[in-house]
This record gives sequence, structure tokens and C-alpha cells, in this order.
Amino acid sequence: EEDFLARSPALKPLYSQCGIPNLARRLQSLLLHHIREALPELRASMQRLADECREELTSCGDVELEKRMGQGPFLLHLISGYVRNFADVLEGRLAYRQQEVPPCKLVGGARLHYIFHRVFGQAILDFDAFSGLSDMDIRVAMRNAAGPKPQLFVP
Repeated sequence: EEDFLARSPALKPLYSQCGIPNLARRLQSLLLHHIREALPELRASMQRLADECREELTSCGDVELEKRMGQGPFLLHLISGYVRNFADVLEGRLAYRQQEVPPCKLVGGARLHYIFHRVFGQAILDFDAFSGLSDMDIRVAMRNAAGPKPQLFVP
């Protein structure tokens, strides 16, 4: 390659810009330039994510508590805290952080109450249990359910 580029009269002026070694130097300089441009933003992004993770960890409780209590009691402490928070949500005692906006929809126990009394209740009322079944099908199912014992109600 070097011999060809050095002997070719048309490529001789471009000899310093052609070839594998020149390509390697150019790619290396482009890569270093890109790294220098992207590194500050990447570093800031990583620092922001690390700060968010630290904040989330501190919101979970005392970091030294696990060392003082041991793993078993600490796990029990975390689970009981979760259960307490879950029960508070079901009872309607919601706690919001200052940056959180209270929900505009029903949540927790209010949502469960709505689903069971409105949605599920209406679905049960709209359900036709005997659609597609004849009287004979119902009679056979009742007799099969009784087995060899006598039935209280004989259709």
C-alpha cells in the first residue's frame, strides 16, 4: 500500500493523508475529540443519577441500622414499614412529598371500594348465569354434584 501510494503520480500529493496508519491516527483523534466533548455531560449525568440513588437510599431509612440490628431484624423492619405504608394507603391516610402532586384519580382503598361496589357489582348484576344452558343441563349438573348421596332438592 505504501509503495503504491508513493509511486502513483496522482496520489503522491495525498500520500500523507492516505493509508492504514494515517486512517488509524485520524480515527484515534476523532475518538479522543468525541470523548472530550461527551465526558463532561456523561460525568454530570452519572453524578445526578448517583445523587438520586443516594437520596432514595436515605429515604429508606438509616444506613447504619442494618449493621446495628443484623440482617434478619432489619429485613423485618423494612417489611413492616412497607406493610404500614400499604395499610395507610388502603385506609386513605396518604402522605405526599412536597414535590409530588396529589393524584386526581381514586387511589388505595377508595379505588378498591369503587371497583368492588360499582364496577364488579354491576358486572355481577349484568351476568346471566343460565345463558346457553338448558334445564336438562342444569339438572344433570346438580345430580352429578350430589354423587351417590340423596339430594335435598330434586329437580
